[in-house]
Amino acid sequence: MCGLLAFSSPNPISLPTLSSLFSLNQSRGSDSAGFFAETIAPFPFIQKSLGPFSKSLSLSFNPPVTNLFIGHTRAASVGNVSIENAHPFAFQNVIGAHNGTLSNFKNLINQYAQFNPTAFNHENLNIDSKLIFAALNEFDDFRVLTDMQGAAALIWRDKRNALPYLNVWRNLERPLHYGFMPNTPDMYISSEDSALHEIGCTSIADFNPFTLYQIHEGKIISTLKTKI
Repeated sequence: MCGLLAFSSPNPISLPTLSSLFSLNQSRGSDSAGFFAETIAPFPFIQKSLGPFSKSLSLSFNPPVTNLFIGHTRAASVGNVSIENAHPFAFQNVIGAHNGTLSNFKNLINQYAQFNPTAFNHENLNIDSKLIFAALNEFDDFRVLTDMQGAAALIWRDKRNALPYLNVWRNLERPLHYGFMPNTPDMYISSEDSALHEIGCTSIADFNPFTLYQIHEGKIISTLKTKI
C-alpha cells in the first residue's frame, strides 16, 4: 500500500500542516516520497526523493506557495525503487499519484496500444501507475477507471481543464478521506483518516467508491459515477 495526500483551497497551503500530513502517511510507504504543487510557472512543479519522507524529502521540503497540492509516499509493489518510479507522474497534460496495484495492467497496455502504440508500450510503462495516467492523458474519457482490475485510489490534475481542480477517485480496495480545517474552506485529503484528525481537521468523510470527484478551491464541484 502507499499513502496519498492532497490539499485544495482558495487559501495558500500551510507548510507545517502539510509536512505533518506527509509524516503521518509515511507508515503506508517509505520507499520514496514526492509531490506536485500547482504554480503559474514552471508547470509542473514536482519534487521526488528516495527513502521515507522524514529522512529524505522533509530535509528540503519547501514547496512553492500553492492552493493545490498532491503528495505520495510509496511502498513499491511493481517496479524498482527509483526516482523514475516515484510518484507523482507527469505526462503532457496529466500529473497524478496512485495507491494500489493493478492485476491487468499488462493487458491494458496491449489493449490501448491499438489506439496509440507509441504512447502505450511495455518499455515506457513499466509500472501500473504510469499506465493509468498515460491513459487519462491520452483519452478524452475515463475508460481506464472502468477497465482497471485491482486496487486503486487516484488523485490527479489535468491542465486541459478550464479550472485548476483535483480529480479524485477510488475503488473499494483502497481508502481515501477528506476533511476541513475549522472555520476555513481548506480541504485536506489523506489515505489515513487518523492523520486528518491529528492535524486538526473536522467534518471528516470518505470519498465514495467508483465516483469521480472534481474539487476546486476546497469545494466538490462535480461527481460522476463510473461503475456500479
